[in-house]
Amino acid sequence: MKSLISGTHTHPITQHLAAARGGAAGNNDLALKRYQSGSETHPGYRPLQYGYISALLSAGRSSDALIRVDRQLALYPLDRRLWRLAAQTHAPLGHRLLSHRAQAETAALSGNLVAAIEQITLGIKAGDGSFHEMSAAEARRREWQEIEKSQRKN
Repeated sequence: MKSLISGTHTHPITQHLAAARGGAAGNNDLALKRYQSGSETHPGYRPLQYGYISALLSAGRSSDALIRVDRQLALYPLDRRLWRLAAQTHAPLGHRLLSHRAQAETAALSGNLVAAIEQITLGIKAGDGSFHEMSAAEARRREWQEIEKSQRKN
């Protein structure tokens, strides 16, 4: 497999498969190295980014996963899979508000505003966010409530 992934013109799917194979074999260090290399070579190939974030989480490196998922969400704010990974990243760090908010964003992007409102409400009730995070969550909840209310009228 080394010869397939050593070149600079390696297709990103080959790098993704090689990294996933390393992880499946129980070699997290190899998987992380391959995901990192692939992510640097092909930063716009999201499957590599998803795999890298998941591998970081599996290795117990939630803080590193958070940095990477936040960077990806800045580029792709409508990506449900990234929001799901964000929820998984915030949970082990004890960020209950942010974990629920990420779950809410996933639900909203899936078209389930009722679930989104429920999740964001749970996050707000957790009360562990900063003033800015709480304000943003409350604003997001109001926005979804208005949309959901107008959809019920139609």
